[in-house]
Amino acid sequence: MTRVRKVLVAVAAVIVVVIAAGAVALSTIDLNQYVAFVEAKAKEATGRELKLKGKIGFKLSLLPTVAADDVSFQNAPWGSRPLLATVKRVEVQIALLPLLTGEVVIRRLRLVEPDLLLEVSPKGERNWVFTRPTSGGEKVAAAGDDAGFEVHRIEVRNGLLTYRQAKPRLAHKARIEQLELEGPKPGEVLVRVGACGLNNTDINTRTAWYSKSVTEGIGAGGRAGFDAAERVIRHVYAELTADLPNFEDLKDAKTRLQELVQADGNPLPVYDLERVSGKAHRQTFEVSCSLGDAGVRTHGRGLTRRDAEQQAAARMLDKLNRDSS
Repeated sequence: MTRVRKVLVAVAAVIVVVIAAGAVALSTIDLNQYVAFVEAKAKEATGRELKLKGKIGFKLSLLPTVAADDVSFQNAPWGSRPLLATVKRVEVQIALLPLLTGEVVIRRLRLVEPDLLLEVSPKGERNWVFTRPTSGGEKVAAAGDDAGFEVHRIEVRNGLLTYRQAKPRLAHKARIEQLELEGPKPGEVLVRVGACGLNNTDINTRTAWYSKSVTEGIGAGGRAGFDAAERVIRHVYAELTADLPNFEDLKDAKTRLQELVQADGNPLPVYDLERVSGKAHRQTFEVSCSLGDAGVRTHGRGLTRRDAEQQAAARMLDKLNRDSS
């Protein structure tokens, strides 16, 4: 064995010992004593409150894992509910070697039963864009693109994703039973979905897509967000989706109204038959549509009860859109 090789082996051995000693030391620390510190740092960085209500633990292995139960993150002040996200359990698997050089590399981020709400206000504000107060009381955008760490893999189990938009009014819910998202290499994106559902429609097939030719927005590690993801999806499925109608146009008025009130946590619309007129072979039905105790009511007419209900639902949607503008 040459002298250089012996030196390299010795250095490697020292590094292994240091990492092992650091892992053992970490396993003896009660991480719960740092909860207040972590919550304060999150508030300082984002202007929102992060709450770690459950137990925080540490699992010693070649890739140590920090786990936290009952985690929540505050929504924007204008949001429709107090919390942007709640997670039953968060597991973070950390690579030790990069820590020696000051890098934080998360090998795996696992979210169990997350409930995430993404929404856009009437003013176009997005609740996933953070601001933090300055010493003068003003609010400035919190740093977001350069997070200071990298995540190699994200896993979601039994999650719920809700999207709401004020103008035009949209509301969608997606149930995610199993999702695995790998950090892309330069020029590629890979997504695997085990099972999920969108607006009460189950999707149980596994699917994956990969693109080498679409690099704009994802070469820097996939941090360009929704815009980059949309560009990739449109590129991969361009031919299949070229002649598809608008997604919202495929739904009738009653379906869209039901999804809207359910997303807001309100009771379902009530349809009452007000009047039937005309001869037996050509009757006209008059129906009213009302929303709970709000006192909001619209009417519709048609040659069938279904047509009358659809007209009443369409008028209710128009009224809600006008009231929100």
